[in-house]
Amino acid sequence: MRLISKIEFNESILVLVLLYLGFAFFSVAIANIMLAISGGVFLLGLALKKINLLNLHWKTYLLIIVPYILTSISVLNSENMDPGMSYLSLRLPIVVVPLLVLPLMLKKEHINTALKIYVLFCLVASFITLYNAIKYFNEGLLFKTDFTHFITIIQHPYLG
Repeated sequence: MRLISKIEFNESILVLVLLYLGFAFFSVAIANIMLAISGGVFLLGLALKKINLLNLHWKTYLLIIVPYILTSISVLNSENMDPGMSYLSLRLPIVVVPLLVLPLMLKKEHINTALKIYVLFCLVASFITLYNAIKYFNEGLLFKTDFTHFITIIQHPYLG
């Protein structure tokens, strides 16, 4: 229990959320695992009263999730509800990530540490991309004009 009391929840959650964003480049489930871990740490911080949900900037949060709400309304009004619900579940991080980050009382050191880790993971992703570009150079994949088979459901190229 002493270890949990020493954890800086604000910095931990920010680092985990930025790791989620860094891992989102990869085609494996580790990004979703990081989001679940950051949500668990957030709930633990709420339970231990280290994080106050009343600090959430509600107007900013509502502004961020308005597209998700509008999409939810359009899914409920559509005839193709099953594909729409899977579409909504893929976009659920749009709702979760701001909910995790906005109530945090962050110091400049927290932000600097988290951004350094995020930049490090983006550099790793860049090196993996460079490796894959060199590896598949002779196969002619880099010169195709149709990249749809490289793009995941969340509409960004992945590095897997």
